[in-house]
Amino acid sequence: MSARPDLPATRTLAAVLRQQLAPQGDPVTLLIGIGAAPPASPNAYANVTIGGQTLTIPKLRDARQPAVGGPAYVLAGHDFLLYIGPVTNT
Repeated sequence: MSARPDLPATRTLAAVLRQQLAPQGDPVTLLIGIGAAPPASPNAYANVTIGGQTLTIPKLRDARQPAVGGPAYVLAGHDFLLYIGPVTNT
């Protein structure tokens, strides 16, 4: 219930915070891309082809570069991509 009778309950601070801080759909998706040639800064980035586009993606610390043409794991959020490593059998 709103403290002010003329203020709708959906516009109170509590209601707005609850709406804005609630999870919006799936927070993170796991993608499998295709490794491309290493970028100019291989310590911080990896080149991965996703959906036909080669992207230079920030990588997880100590993640190995993907093999060219090999599969590569990428975490995709609403506003970020993160390469987490190559796909392995072990």
